[in-house]
Amino acid sequence: MIDLNNINKIFIFPIPVDFRKSILTLSAIVKNDFDLNPFDNSLYIFTNKKKNALKVIHYEFNGFWMYHKKLTDKKDKFKWPKFDSETIISAKALQYLLDGIDIQAKKIFKEKKYNKL
Repeated sequence: MIDLNNINKIFIFPIPVDFRKSILTLSAIVKNDFDLNPFDNSLYIFTNKKKNALKVIHYEFNGFWMYHKKLTDKKDKFKWPKFDSETIISAKALQYLLDGIDIQAKKIFKEKKYNKL
């Protein structure tokens, strides 16, 4: 399991990829297309064209991990953000993305504090 406390950065990529691609091909995309180091203890997140699945690659110690999540309901899609290049997101934004929340939303609820009755 991913320990987000020990992750350098979380990168999300704008361009959907063919999900037949393996860990080695995805790490080559990280290196060649975005000039990033796939061995730097960061998470690299990709989606498919339908935006109903995602893949995460992560290098740890002596090998790569690949996590793959595919949504089971055909209507569901990840709220993939729109941007021009790879973007760094927070661990909280990653959780929002996994939960189906738009991480580019301009407005979120503010915390309310109430007095006891």
